[in-house]
Amino acid sequence: GYINSEKSILSLIKTLECKDYKVRIKVIGALGRSKSYKAIEPLVERLRDQSKKVKISAIRNLGILGFSEAVKSLLYMIEDEDREIRRETVEALGSIGSEETIDPIVKRLKDRDENVRVSAILCLVQFRLNSVVELLIKELRDRNEKGFIWESIIEALGYIGSEKAIGP
Repeated sequence: GYINSEKSILSLIKTLECKDYKVRIKVIGALGRSKSYKAIEPLVERLRDQSKKVKISAIRNLGILGFSEAVKSLLYMIEDEDREIRRETVEALGSIGSEETIDPIVKRLKDRDENVRVSAILCLVQFRLNSVVELLIKELRDRNEKGFIWESIIEALGYIGSEKAIGP
């Protein structure tokens, strides 16, 4: 169920100090499901956790919370060396969906990891902006090979449903 009492939230936040990373991950998930504004800062603090799994859980749950106040901290994570962290960050930014997340997601279209690029493509779909459609069409035209990225762009353009995507 959902945890929404202030007392429960505060208790969960204290539990984030537990040495067992598995416990921290469970608590982070509960805080994300709480949809509480009070969960933002504790989850942002977990972005500096020693455990990669905890960091990923914090990123994912900041996206679930959906508050734009987390964007600045997530923008730092989108530059991480670890491809999984970059991919999760792109998806979290896409879940938040504020205008300020568009450019950082667009930059990931050039990421060195294919899965990060696909996540960026799929996240851009939700914005349904003409500029995004044009950008995806350009990406499609610039590709010589027809692979996973190409298919993802086609799928994204179909989902957006813009007539510009149908053009000559």
